[in-house]
Amino acid sequence: MEKKSVREKVEDICGGRLPSLIELATQLGFKKDALECSQRSVCMRIGPAGGGEKILIYDNGRKYKNLRSGKSGDVVALSIEFMDRFCNRSYDWSAFYNEWERFYGVVKAMPTEQRDSMNNEAVQRVFVPFQPDRWEIKPFGPTSNVSLKSYMQYTRCIDHDTLAEMCGFFNTIKDTKYGTHNGKDIVNIGFPLYRLGEDTPCGFEIKNVSFKRTAPGSDVSNGMWSATRAELKDVKRILFFESAIDAISYVSVDRLRAKALGKERTVNLDTDMLVSCSGGPKIGQIVALKRACPNAQAVAAFDLDTAGHKHDIILNNIWTNQTIRTNKMNKREELLIPKDMVSTPEGEQRQKELRKEGWSRYDRIDGSVLMYKYTPACYEVKMDDKTAIIPADELTLPKLANSLKGYKIGIEREKPMRGEYFKVIEGNQVTVPIKDWNDRAVADKQERQAGLRKSVQKVGVFLQNQQAKEAEEQARRDAQIAKANERMQSRSKARQL
Repeated sequence: MEKKSVREKVEDICGGRLPSLIELATQLGFKKDALECSQRSVCMRIGPAGGGEKILIYDNGRKYKNLRSGKSGDVVALSIEFMDRFCNRSYDWSAFYNEWERFYGVVKAMPTEQRDSMNNEAVQRVFVPFQPDRWEIKPFGPTSNVSLKSYMQYTRCIDHDTLAEMCGFFNTIKDTKYGTHNGKDIVNIGFPLYRLGEDTPCGFEIKNVSFKRTAPGSDVSNGMWSATRAELKDVKRILFFESAIDAISYVSVDRLRAKALGKERTVNLDTDMLVSCSGGPKIGQIVALKRACPNAQAVAAFDLDTAGHKHDIILNNIWTNQTIRTNKMNKREELLIPKDMVSTPEGEQRQKELRKEGWSRYDRIDGSVLMYKYTPACYEVKMDDKTAIIPADELTLPKLANSLKGYKIGIEREKPMRGEYFKVIEGNQVTVPIKDWNDRAVADKQERQAGLRKSVQKVGVFLQNQQAKEAEEQARRDAQIAKANERMQSRSKARQL
């Protein structure tokens, strides 16, 4: 009721005409991230491109979603969520309404053309379906772009034999509309998405150095990338991944480990099918595959992070026709910055660091500042008349099955082995945990290189020891020869006498 009354008051202030989300987001300090805007949504951030707070504005500019907090709604909900930015206060409704008066006055004072342009910007982003003719497609083979081969082998750490086996399932692509820069063609790797039973791609997963996205208009709800040599009715296992590069990395990891251990490979494209869901699994993808491959076993090979665990649960629910409902229950963390520290360089720096980590600010009457943050504490999970409470970091498929009676696991799970690998971030080499199959491929290559260096060092030490022993032996022999010569000379002098 409180939110409804707030909305009514804001509508009264605005005379029934609410400003667009883009207007308000701009007022809050958000800026468009052109690299992540699509035909369906406008991406806006506070912070550098590729980082910071991120919201998506969609439904012709009428709704938004905060990808960090998970909150969504209209322009009023956005002003409430970011109240500390909107009116520089938290839970101060008088300041909130006064800022709406001030903000709406700014909007009304805008020239008509500028205001209409801002209001209609999201509306004008009409969805345009994927256009196959827009893309120039070439096979990825011996004559492919050298830089793309280097990207796959050295950046993504896919071995040569795996590239040779899998190259028929992806291409090099060029966008004929925007694919030229300063007179040079921009060529990327494209993993084609197909709707089951169709021969024309309905989209692309696009990858290159420090670049990844789906092609504009791609149908990621029904289309998917897949790789198999078997007829669909004969497929025995379907392995689901979040991206095609993860699937190919899985093949590379499996091949090299089988070779190192002298065992047979786990994956066999004559009976297995690799599928990229282009993110999480969707109903259209899973239902179509289940019908086309009636004898197949589903295998979840998603990431090791929270999103990957949720994808396991979603896949299992769709595959087994089970329905569960989850309700996220948050925990509030607080940190008080005393009045005498608020305006000091240390206090301001501390507030800046906390804001980057997602904390919000509340100015207290006594002059101190309360920083607070909501984090998921647990999930309330319901299935029929059964309820379970699961800690936020334990919402995995096995934990869910153990906690919720009657919930069954109908799929298999295959995850990359945990560990760490080295990564260069802002010019510094840091150690990061393994999250997905490509991280595992990178880590395995680094381990092999480290092992090779150790072997070389061992060989070097062995050679040094061997050379030292040979030198000692030679010195011993030289000493023996010198003593023998002395004895012979002594005997010769004795004979002469």
